[in-house]
Amino acid sequence: MPASNSASITGYRDWQHLPVDIGSASVTVATKPGVFAHGRVDPSAVLFATHALIAPADIVMSLNCGNGLFGAVAATLRQAGHVLLADRNALSIDAATRTMAANRVENAELLLAHGVSSLPTSVAADVVAIRIPTERLALLQLLWDARSTLKPGGRCYLAGATNEGIKSAASMLEGLFGNARLLTKDGSHRLFVATRHAELPPVPLALETPYRNPDVFLELDATLRERSFRLSSRPGVFSWDHVDEATTILAGVMTIHPGESVLDIGCGSGALGVLAATLSATGNVCMLDADVEAVRSAARSASGSTWSSPIRPSMWAR
Repeated sequence: MPASNSASITGYRDWQHLPVDIGSASVTVATKPGVFAHGRVDPSAVLFATHALIAPADIVMSLNCGNGLFGAVAATLRQAGHVLLADRNALSIDAATRTMAANRVENAELLLAHGVSSLPTSVAADVVAIRIPTERLALLQLLWDARSTLKPGGRCYLAGATNEGIKSAASMLEGLFGNARLLTKDGSHRLFVATRHAELPPVPLALETPYRNPDVFLELDATLRERSFRLSSRPGVFSWDHVDEATTILAGVMTIHPGESVLDIGCGSGALGVLAATLSATGNVCMLDADVEAVRSAARSASGSTWSSPIRPSMWAR
């Protein structure tokens, strides 16, 4: 069991380093308010760390890595040859970077991205561990990445809770690899594993998605304040396939005068930021989000605009 499953109350900017027991050994994870699983130890991450089979010198990838617990265990306790940690959330990558430093891990690579599609096609892994996201198509992209990245004989581990959709996620795993089995569970959290065989099975039609290509965006026509524009979005971005009611309400009541500068915090696909640019006309608009897919979407939404106001989408993780 983890040595500590709670974090003391601190300020938002204060980082903590907490010990987590994995068997008879321990690793340190970095956390602060806003980091996934802050204030507790994620049971799915512990399942990875305890039960994933890693041989010395293995190439290990941790997708949707969170604070980097599994990556630290793979590098230090399991002696993996190289560890790659990827996450779409800038705060998670900040935490994982600090976790690697706290455990003196020197053979880790961190990637601020959803999946590993940006890596060279020559990169091949022995183990891929996926902490499931809640959005189905976002999960599918990670599973497709694992299918294309694993060496024959490599293993894909998948973990999450029942209320996060782990059972349907396991069905996707089986559909893409032709096999999947329940390895272990802890309460509502379950760990599944699939082996990447040399000959991959045909992919079920239901698991084909254009969004496994990171350069494919949903193009969404939107109208706010009687102004029409086109948004670009990716799976997993907040309200990625429609303009949500709260955005519509806020758009209707916000007051922005010509020439005023606007800061849009948590911009998502950029609906309010792009609208703000039309209202400001000549003012500067800066859109911030911790999700790299949101920033990519907002940048694309802004690039398709026809008004003159400069718009700068940016990552935000402090």
